[in-house]
Amino acid sequence: MAVFLIMDRDVNNIDPTVDLADCYKRGDIVAVYEDSVGIANPIAPPWYVVKVTGLTVAQALPYIESEDRYDPVEDRTARVVIRRCKWQVLVDTIPAGIRSQLQATRYVEVTWAQVRSYVRNKVTGLTE
Repeated sequence: MAVFLIMDRDVNNIDPTVDLADCYKRGDIVAVYEDSVGIANPIAPPWYVVKVTGLTVAQALPYIESEDRYDPVEDRTARVVIRRCKWQVLVDTIPAGIRSQLQATRYVEVTWAQVRSYVRNKVTGLTE
């Protein structure tokens, strides 16, 4: 089972390039852990912890990737981060029961089938 660490607020920067490349946004999947990893209790804001059954850590790792490209000007071999996180959980649209438990305890256990359609690729705009 995989455990997602999800950001619960926007971090902003006045420079739009820095804001996109270096700042986490609400719903960003920041880290993925094995379910055997101990979780601090209580979980403090600005984080949500979501334990997902039916998804291994290996299957979950792509959800913490950033969007990056080769630098076309300075160094064509160096990769630069364009967007801090490619994927996010659409926290405001998940079912009310799951959302209310997250808001109350900052932790929820769900199946991949329950949440996969609420995980969106921020580059393509498509959900899983």
